Amino acid sequence: MPGSRQSVTLPAEVRQAASRGLRLLPLCRPDDSSRPEKERGKAPLLLKWQYRASADVAQIEAWAVQFPGCNWGMATGRGSGIFVLDIDGEPGIAALYSHAQEGRELTATLTVCTGRGQHLYFRYPQGWTIRNSAGQLSERLDIRGEGGYVVIPPSIHPSGALYAYVDQSAPIAEAPQWLLDRVAQPIHAGSSILLEGNRNDGLARFAGAMRRKGASKEQLENLLLDENKRRCRPPLDDTEVLNIASSISHYPPGGPDPLETAWANVLREEHATTYQKFLALARHLQLARPSFP
Repeated sequence: MPGSRQSVTLPAEVRQAASRGLRLLPLCRPDDSSRPEKERGKAPLLLKWQYRASADVAQIEAWAVQFPGCNWGMATGRGSGIFVLDIDGEPGIAALYSHAQEGRELTATLTVCTGRGQHLYFRYPQGWTIRNSAGQLSERLDIRGEGGYVVIPPSIHPSGALYAYVDQSAPIAEAPQWLLDRVAQPIHAGSSILLEGNRNDGLARFAGAMRRKGASKEQLENLLLDENKRRCRPPLDDTEVLNIASSISHYPPGGPDPLETAWANVLREEHATTYQKFLALARHLQLARPSFP
């Protein structure tokens, strides 16, 4: 009947991905000879797919009618609440093993077997940004985050291999802290220039904000060293910056800002030098938390 909507049966894996709130998009067929070989089965079929990817089943069904036999992808990043670790073949497995040998192991999570390796799905951390990267973590260990996508089951790799879940019912886990330490950056880093007299204050406030968002000691150290170089005029000694990171890292993540009261007390006092002001801050923080080392 003219104008009627065609019926379509979506693969169970695609429906389940949509039910998880993952934003999907159609990809070209693996046998599409009109595409270069490297794009077959992986190239998006939508213009501006970053904005159009959807978890709406009706929209996904419409794409299935429009692009029969297509592969399927998932837009990674904050919109789907997911980022993916892409383990590329034997070199990627070897790199992962090297991390494990040094105590950096991965949490069990939803995993997809690809044509050459695996995709490990992790929850996207609140308050942080994870960008796409290739080789930053290790050779053949790539990250798909903001602005990226991955192929999902039951798509077909150009080699003929089927993308498949190891366990389709497995939950999507939070990433281990060591992985976030290497791939995540805060959404709102400080931007104002910090001059003498304000450097310790500014870095401590920034560290407190990042700690409340869950930053580890290693993340605080990396963030503050970078902030010090970008914002402080002149920069503080690295040792002083690391001391700030160490102090703030002793506080539990989340909750109210422990620095606000401490700094309010410091500013009500008179201090001859910036160094004395910083010592006063440490004292007030100690009073606020007697168990503070």
